[in-house]
Amino acid sequence: MEIYIDNFFNTTSTTGVRLNLPKFAKIISESFFSSVSKKRRSLTDPVWRRERIVGPTRSPKGPPVSADLQYCPAKIDAVTQAHNQRTYVFSNEYVHQIYRDRDGLQQKSAFLITDMFDHGPRSVSAAFTNLKSAVTVLIDQNTVYRYRWNKKIQRFYLARKSPQKLDRNITFTPRLAFQWSDGNMIISDGTYFSTYDPYWNVATFTGHTSDYFPGLPRNAIGLVHTSEETYLWLNERANVLVYNMKKFRIVQEYPLRISDYIACLSKRKL
Repeated sequence: MEIYIDNFFNTTSTTGVRLNLPKFAKIISESFFSSVSKKRRSLTDPVWRRERIVGPTRSPKGPPVSADLQYCPAKIDAVTQAHNQRTYVFSNEYVHQIYRDRDGLQQKSAFLITDMFDHGPRSVSAAFTNLKSAVTVLIDQNTVYRYRWNKKIQRFYLARKSPQKLDRNITFTPRLAFQWSDGNMIISDGTYFSTYDPYWNVATFTGHTSDYFPGLPRNAIGLVHTSEETYLWLNERANVLVYNMKKFRIVQEYPLRISDYIACLSKRKL
């Protein structure tokens, strides 16, 4: 069987059919690449499938790592007892967690504020907890952070609509915050106070502290325990002040060393 090639462009197959090589190659090429190439999308085609979605930064999944503090702070900035029955003491960029475990043993540890309170402030000037809503509020000068406790990861996570700037009607810098016996949230600088709604970020009333809270210690920074008859205040030197709710005055004071109250080893000042 013989194949006759007339020229470069035309040839004869073994069957005697004359083939045009350029046209034949073009047909084969178009057929092959059309089967493997992507089709041009039409406006009527379904929405593109997103294979890789980059979401927001996720919160930490596990408990925070405690800080090994060798030196005790010179003073305490703020304190609050959270809804989880643990006390949180703030000093500089650290927060000290104090509580009793199931065996009744006291546990004390220190963390960076930003580790325990996700996306939190570097320092805290006042703190309080709404025992009804279980929300812990941190105030850094004129910025308010609202938090809820996550038992699974042993951290606080930021609540909705937070952080916010304090209501402009609050003209002082809070250094004391607490929940009063009537349920109102109070923030104060020692001289003036405001009843404050942290959810709506509104000050509903403002007045002189001494007119409405007689006998309240001016150096108090927060509450560590409340009962129907007694409020236990803490001052910046870690002294416990016993406030009688019927007599509206301090009836006893217990001086404590900061190193005995929080997790630190040395008396050296930060």
